[in-house]
Parts: sequence; structure tokens; C-alpha cells
Amino acid sequence: MRKGMRILFFLVLTGTILGCATTSQYLTQVRETWPATAMTKDEMMDYFKNNFEALDPIEGVWVMSENIRWVNILSGLRGKNEYPRIYVFAVMRDQNQDNTFNGYILESAIEQWNKHGLLKVFFRKMAVENIYEMHWYMGDFKEEIKNINLHPSQGVFTEGRSWAEHPYNYESESLYLKQYPTVKSTDLPPKKLHEDEVPPSAVE
Repeated sequence: MRKGMRILFFLVLTGTILGCATTSQYLTQVRETWPATAMTKDEMMDYFKNNFEALDPIEGVWVMSENIRWVNILSGLRGKNEYPRIYVFAVMRDQNQDNTFNGYILESAIEQWNKHGLLKVFFRKMAVENIYEMHWYMGDFKEEIKNINLHPSQGVFTEGRSWAEHPYNYESESLYLKQYPTVKSTDLPPKKLHEDEVPPSAVE
């Protein structure tokens, strides 16, 4: 009986190792033929500098971080994992498609995506201001489509998702912050503060 269990364990372990190796090989093959840009980081930065006034709000260098909350539904145990700077990518206008903006990898903490220039995401601009349809390619290169709302400051947006892998339930929130070019808020204090406020020196 023990011998049989050892053989079964060995077969399961071997299958797991071979499965992981096959998956890794598949992802490597996909990456080698994945759409990418030949632009260098310096060329991307020049694009942002030279077109600063004409850039769409979604264009620029973005940093994506993620917080994942989980719960074991059997034990009730809960926890949270934080992953800063998972992806850094540059979003630029697609020269061949109207209202489309492509995001290319600059750096990544995910091994299969840590290759400069890979197409990580593209955005389609909607008719409503600051709303975009985001086509995001997951860690296994599968496409996930979501609508995102760019904050009025034009330098931040978030999106979330949830999934289950028994016995765990997961909820994640991804935060996207624009790193470049600098975003300047145009929000001004209420007009009344400018017109009616009395300077401190006038009270004395």
C-alpha cells in the first residue's frame, strides 16, 4: 500500500513538473511572436516631450500596482498581499487606428512580461470624456476587456476583479498612476475665495 502511494505521489509530482515546464515553454513561445514596438525608451520619452500639448490624457508612462485580498472559506483565515510596480508601460497613440492608444512594456516584475516593447494593453477612447475601453493582456497573454474611468486629474485610475480557486476567494484592486509627463491639476478653489476673501493685512 505504501509503495503504491509513493508511486502515485511520484506520478502526480512528475505530471505537475512537466505541466509547469510545458506552460512555461508555451508562454516563452507566445512572447517571442507577440506584438511589440521597436522604439527605445529614449525615443518614447522624446515622443512625449515633443508632443506634450497634443497628448491625449491616457498617453504617458504608467505604473501599475496591485493589492489582493483573500479568504479561505473553510478556515475563515484572511489576508492581503501587496505587489508594487508590477508593470511600467508607455501609452502612445496608434498611428494606424483612430482613438486607439497602445501601451508597451518598459519593465515588469512578471518574468514572461519583462521584455521591453511588448504590447501589454491598448485603450479605445469612448464618446464620453475620460472613459476608455481597456484591452489588458493577462500574465498568460489572454485578453481581458474592461471600461475604465480616468480621474479628472488625468493621472490615476483603478480597476478591480474577483475570482475563486477553492478553497480561496480573491479580490484584487489594481492602481494605475501616471509617472510621466507631470500632471497638473486645473481645479481652482471656489471663485468666492478669490473675490471675497480679505487679505490678512487688511484686517489689522
